[in-house]
Amino acid sequence: DASTDGLLRGPASAINAGAFTLSVLGVAVTTDGSTQYRDADDNALSAAAFFAASSTGSEVPVQFTQGAGTIVADELELEDAD
Repeated sequence: DASTDGLLRGPASAINAGAFTLSVLGVAVTTDGSTQYRDADDNALSAAAFFAASSTGSEVPVQFTQGAGTIVADELELEDAD
């Protein structure tokens, strides 16, 4: 199967800090060991710190790879609340 890269941006929902998953615009996003996490200043975060700081409605840009029907985040970033 070919994979596709993309960018998804919108409010986070269905945040599962234990499984390191969330949804953006209703699209389920999973993470893996190669996912990078960034804060609003582009500093690296751990997965635990990223998910601890995330809340429903937070604006989250997701750079992802899609393959076999699954969207896996390459990078997740927290954005400043305006």
